[in-house]
Amino acid sequence: MAALFDRIRDALALPDTPTCEKVYLTRTQFSRNDGVNEEFYEKFFAERGYAVIAPEKLPLEQQISIIAHAKSLVCTMGTLSHMGVFAADDCELVFLLRYADTFMPAQLCINKLKNCPCSIIEATKNLLPTKQSNGTFYYFPTQFFYHYCEDAGIACTHNDVDLPSLYRYLQRWTANFADEKNYPYLAEFSSLDFLRSAYKFLFDKDLNTAALGRHLPSSDTATNRNLEKLLWSQIGLTNPSQVCFAFHFSNKGWMFQIENAAIVMQEGEQLEAIHLNGAFDICYAIYQRGHGWMEAQNGKPCGITGKGLPVQALWLRPVADLANFHVAYRVHIEGQGWSVICHDGEICGVAGDDAAPVRLSGIQIIVERNLS
Repeated sequence: MAALFDRIRDALALPDTPTCEKVYLTRTQFSRNDGVNEEFYEKFFAERGYAVIAPEKLPLEQQISIIAHAKSLVCTMGTLSHMGVFAADDCELVFLLRYADTFMPAQLCINKLKNCPCSIIEATKNLLPTKQSNGTFYYFPTQFFYHYCEDAGIACTHNDVDLPSLYRYLQRWTANFADEKNYPYLAEFSSLDFLRSAYKFLFDKDLNTAALGRHLPSSDTATNRNLEKLLWSQIGLTNPSQVCFAFHFSNKGWMFQIENAAIVMQEGEQLEAIHLNGAFDICYAIYQRGHGWMEAQNGKPCGITGKGLPVQALWLRPVADLANFHVAYRVHIEGQGWSVICHDGEICGVAGDDAAPVRLSGIQIIVERNLS
């Protein structure tokens, strides 16, 4: 598949197109400009030698030529980042998240297809709740962006919130969701969403919402209905027992599954990473041979891929909600068969580099809701 896109790139690229090694693809000139203050990132990268380009202003062949010759490509996550499929194999990809809860299986597949070094950075501080589609975003450097700069050896200074741009963001958000066609999106937001967004904007960390639902008045049926829908319907999930599972197997890449209790098997391959996103907060950890234990939480990948390091053991558990949810799981150890079923944080598999190497070629996860 990668060779196919390379052939398309080579066939369409214009040999006489002016190119540069560092490219920033901007959204600021889109006909529907859904973000405010992306100019900060334009200026930041331009000062470090990046050419700022609005691809929609150019013919497709010229867009592909520019991307094909880039050694470093920076853009927001979405349509622009999908163009990375035409990048050279040694191109560094840096994708800026407009919305912290973005989960794009298509982009993960493209990244795996290209096998380019890739950084995905939360790059907005949205004071008000929004959506990836039909949303409004406030671009501003986050702690994650500063961490990226530090790791990449890029000099930068911390910035205070720019009040004029923040005011423009509030104006655009209000105008966007005051539009009648966006009322269905607005109706999905609850007071909890506003609290979570404001908390993250002010304190630069996520609000722990595990116990909030129990403190809402039962008479507030509309708020509770919206809260229930929000808590149980992350990334399109439609009931409280659903989780979107992603498993990375050697030579196969990421595989996605949203059916609770489904068995995922890849005989002859080894599990290298997991990525879960649930309708409630879930914490998980893997033991990867040669690296040890790694832990992640709802919506974050866990594991090192592409290095031939097998996952030998894992555990999963709900976060601060054991009264309502339980997680059961088992793994298939090649040559041995299925393990016993483990629950809520119990180690499943064989941990420790002193033990004989094992290969996990299958996994099953069951999310159970306590209805008593």
